[in-house]
Amino acid sequence: MSKHTSSTDPFQEGWIEEGLYYRGQKPPKDTKWSDDDWVYMPHENYIPISKSRIVGAMAERLASQLPADQLKPFVELLEGVYHFHYHKVLNELKEDYEYFSPSLGEQMRVGVNKEELEQRERNFLINFVHLMIRGNFNPLGEAEHQQAEQHSYLLDLPIDVNWSIKDPAMYQRLFSYSQTQEGQTEIDNKIGVDHLERYLNIPKDYEQRIMIFHRGIEPDRTEGLFFMQKINQGIDKLFGLFLKPLQKGVEKTEGLVEGTLERGKDLIAGKPFAPRSLQQEGDAEGDNNLGEGVVFLPRWLRRTSLSNQPFSLSRLFKSSLLQEPAIERVICVFRQFPPSPPPMIRKLPLIGRFIKLPKPDETDPTIHVKLFQQIPLADLEIIFPEKHIRMKSFDKFMLGFLGFIGLVIGLVKGMDSDKGALAVFFSVLALLAMKTVTRFINTRRRYMLQMSQDLYRKNLDNDLGVLQYLVDNIEDQEFKEAFIAYMLLLSADRPLTEEELDDQAERFLNESFSGLEVDFEVDDALDKITVAIDADGQERQTPEQLGSTMFLPLVQSIVGEDGETRYRAKPIETALEAMDHRWDNFFQYN
Repeated sequence: MSKHTSSTDPFQEGWIEEGLYYRGQKPPKDTKWSDDDWVYMPHENYIPISKSRIVGAMAERLASQLPADQLKPFVELLEGVYHFHYHKVLNELKEDYEYFSPSLGEQMRVGVNKEELEQRERNFLINFVHLMIRGNFNPLGEAEHQQAEQHSYLLDLPIDVNWSIKDPAMYQRLFSYSQTQEGQTEIDNKIGVDHLERYLNIPKDYEQRIMIFHRGIEPDRTEGLFFMQKINQGIDKLFGLFLKPLQKGVEKTEGLVEGTLERGKDLIAGKPFAPRSLQQEGDAEGDNNLGEGVVFLPRWLRRTSLSNQPFSLSRLFKSSLLQEPAIERVICVFRQFPPSPPPMIRKLPLIGRFIKLPKPDETDPTIHVKLFQQIPLADLEIIFPEKHIRMKSFDKFMLGFLGFIGLVIGLVKGMDSDKGALAVFFSVLALLAMKTVTRFINTRRRYMLQMSQDLYRKNLDNDLGVLQYLVDNIEDQEFKEAFIAYMLLLSADRPLTEEELDDQAERFLNESFSGLEVDFEVDDALDKITVAIDADGQERQTPEQLGSTMFLPLVQSIVGEDGETRYRAKPIETALEAMDHRWDNFFQYN
């Protein structure tokens, strides 16, 4: 075991939990694990605390400086402004999405030409990506996908995903548009992304057929005997020794490792699951150091599964602890081809002629949006539609073994009878085939039931409900960032730099909420509430601020004699007047 000390201090290097969870610039070294077993656990920008609790903690902190009769209207006005702004955002999203929703889309598309549908499709996808960025979601890229592929966790089923049923044309059109001059300008203005396709970094295995976003990552643990899984692991190892050339699973794993090395993946560099900058990979400005921008030390979680623990007969009857990083929220967006019957059924002479087939160029414009919670990284395939389950090694072994025993017993009994040997052989063979197929179907059904139960617990929302959930979530996040930034500046005895405010905000959350570690998005918080002061001491709002329905001039930025920009909050009375003026002037009528 590594000789590092234990540490409950987020500023001190050491074990958070011995052998499982570590804090430091790099994970520890030991012969009991490999570097690939460690996953970087980033401090994300999202604040997972409710508005009411944050307001309560801040009220307690500023009890002697801010009376309740001023805090309450401040909170109400700030909430109202952001709610109104994102109500408009939601309406715009719904207006475009209703043409592609599973429930209303078919009716809405009646009489609408192809050009308008493609325009609305593009608007929806661009606005959706913008929503993801505002909600502190990150695209799931190649590095995260490779980490998910390396391990198994609770869903220890061999699964193949049928990507061919998903339509890639939607994303192909989006990426083609993003490379035009018009598309680059629109995406840069709306999203702030230089190169959309490179930013999303859709894994090669997905073939541009699905877009996945994730937010939040935390340890997931379970302890149990896992007897059958260990048996299956032992059989896998035997097959690997004696039947290695025939084992597709082993070949797939070897190919995965080789492909990972070819892509130059560097787990220790912390790139997988680190919050992604809007600057694309390869840009000088995007090459941030691990943990930069947060006062806490980086954290590392060790993945423990049956596959990376040594197999022995003594472990069969001992409890095992499994640990895997779990993604708190996962959102996927995709489109599928129209349903089509299997080729074998279509070719049947009598039945095939009565089956309605989709036209060769027919498409289904429906866009599916799915929201899941607490998805273990190694079980990520559970969220994909159209999964095909393959039999595990243990089940294949049992089917073959029982089949062989049944065949021998049947032949022995049959030879003792008066029937001919050939008739007995074929009768036993037919009966054995029926039993084998039935056993296979029952085993497959059991696996499907297990997967359906897991998915039912983890599915949070679908389609239009996901949009409403996201907008409400983002509205809360905007409030929390602006509220914390303003209140900390208000309570400071002097103007603060951006770095000083960032430090204070992260320490406030850590001290107020049981050691919560968040990378406070200070630049975004200040952008929403800061107005610059010119050389004459006058406020100068930018055209973007003047045109924004969510900008509030609550903080002033001033440049000191040393050339550094500092920020000071306006008095609470002035801030209330500014918010009240914004609220009164949302609607202008001549």
